[in-house]
Amino acid sequence: MIQKIVAGIGILVSITLAYFLIAFEMEANISDHHIAYTNNYPEMIYKYGAILYGAATILSLFLSKVKRMWLLGVFIATSYAITLYFYEHHVLSVWCFFSSLISVYIYILVRGINKTQ
Repeated sequence: MIQKIVAGIGILVSITLAYFLIAFEMEANISDHHIAYTNNYPEMIYKYGAILYGAATILSLFLSKVKRMWLLGVFIATSYAITLYFYEHHVLSVWCFFSSLISVYIYILVRGINKTQ
């Protein structure tokens, strides 16, 4: 039941972000060797959106029945915390960089699941 709620939150966040991408201007610039995104989203989206986005993307990994999926949650949460602390103004681009590195672990997980089936 909790996984369905988290999935519903993910769907809600996806629809909301898609709307904001269409309805509001967004600009990407290079700043300090990173991509800096500028937008004029309502302030409320930053406060509540981050919490809901985190619930949908990170919490679901800790609820998964797949072995070692929780470790993926640890990697993602840790990389987000590091990015937020050291690269506050470039969170999207730097966190995406970390995610590309973390995708190697996803490959290992999928490969392990396929071997057990």
